[in-house]
Amino acid sequence: MSLERCEVSSYADAWFSREFRRQAGDGFSLVRATAEHEPFLREVFAANLAASTQAMGGDPGLLASGPLLDMQFRGRQASYAAAHPRARDYIVTRSIEPTPIARILIDWSLEDAPVVWGIDVAVHPQRRSGAVGLCLLRAWVNTCDGLGRPAQLHVLPHNPARHIYRRLGFVETAPEVFPLPMRREPRLSARSAALA
Repeated sequence: MSLERCEVSSYADAWFSREFRRQAGDGFSLVRATAEHEPFLREVFAANLAASTQAMGGDPGLLASGPLLDMQFRGRQASYAAAHPRARDYIVTRSIEPTPIARILIDWSLEDAPVVWGIDVAVHPQRRSGAVGLCLLRAWVNTCDGLGRPAQLHVLPHNPARHIYRRLGFVETAPEVFPLPMRREPRLSARSAALA
């Protein structure tokens, strides 16, 4: 990795952290994911998989636990790591309680494309009413604006977050593709224009 790309990732990481604190307030902490967060990631994956299965008319109980769920979780983690080896995995906790609430996985590296990938955004089902997911998304797109880079993600067509992405300025770039690619062009500020 070139020094310039390394500096962009580090700069983006620091900017994102500051922007998240600005969006969410002092009651939350943003930390890098570690091995100790894997049970949380697996639990959120299971909940989201069950919701997706039910939305498509399937039985969510079939995938709720056991070897099949574990295989799918490990496969998804390996897929993310292979496609985005330098992605940064962030975990949100409450400042007073270290229990994870949400996760966002972002690839700031800009090596394969001049976009910033939002690979995964997930909020624990019991914590979704607190808007922490929206704070993460706003921090991400505001950081992309500051970098002068588009934000890009994929979303399942039945995912309710699709409407949130649209409100944040994302547009579907290829509606016939599954999962749906969505992209948000940067809104250049005076600061980001000077950095571009």
